[in-house]
Amino acid sequence: MTKPKFTEMLAGLLEYLDRVRRKPLQDNFIPIALSIVFLGGIGYAGFWIYEHQSTGGVGRIEAEDMAGLDELRITEKKRQFFDTLRPVVEAENARILELREEIIEARDAGENPGWIAETADNYGVDWTGKEWKSLLNRVDAVPLTLTLAQAANESSWGQSRFAQEGNNLFGEWCFDPGCGIVPGQRPEGETYEVQAFSSINTSVRSYLHNINTHNAYRELRAMRAQAAAEGRKPTGMELAAGLKRYSERGMAYVEEIRATIRRNRDLMLDTEVASKN
Repeated sequence: MTKPKFTEMLAGLLEYLDRVRRKPLQDNFIPIALSIVFLGGIGYAGFWIYEHQSTGGVGRIEAEDMAGLDELRITEKKRQFFDTLRPVVEAENARILELREEIIEARDAGENPGWIAETADNYGVDWTGKEWKSLLNRVDAVPLTLTLAQAANESSWGQSRFAQEGNNLFGEWCFDPGCGIVPGQRPEGETYEVQAFSSINTSVRSYLHNINTHNAYRELRAMRAQAAAEGRKPTGMELAAGLKRYSERGMAYVEEIRATIRRNRDLMLDTEVASKN
């Protein structure tokens, strides 16, 4: 016997509530109470399922989960930071790689469904039906070590004001009034704000999309595509060279990110094969 669909269950509940409504008030108390509890359970389950799916099974993570790390010894501070952030980065990269596989399948099958054009638009590719290479160069994962190193660097290990108040781990800006947090040292005449996010998950998602779409990181994407063409997985150390325009410090910033990876690779990956990534 097949299980009833959710919509059929809801319709049945509504029909039951209508029958209850027609009964005398004194006969309604227990059925109504049970129905309220049941509806509340459905609402909670629905929210849990949505959150589970929207975060790749990780769950919603917020910067307050990392509050107080400065009180720990340095190694434990780093470990907890990476342990909190690692599954989020892995889940968001997995989301991108799943989309990439779907694009490849459509290309190889000679199909051009509407969602491809929508994806191309989202990734800043002018789509005419032929730009598969350009699209795939953008829809790809960013190395875990590179992402974690930038998050640690840009957010002071999750302790910065913008991290704690806005879940912003990567220093991303926005330009609509009220879109984020106004920096205390913002130069006169500037209008940018440091973007506020609803969760660490959305901050990581925005960062990956930024790396995959902004013209400043074309070199990084080209190096990543070259590695893929050679049949290998690019490392964070390698792709860090494509971050020269992430900071006004240029190559000095690149070397700082690389130094962060070198010093913390084992903690970042938490595996016995750390040296291979």
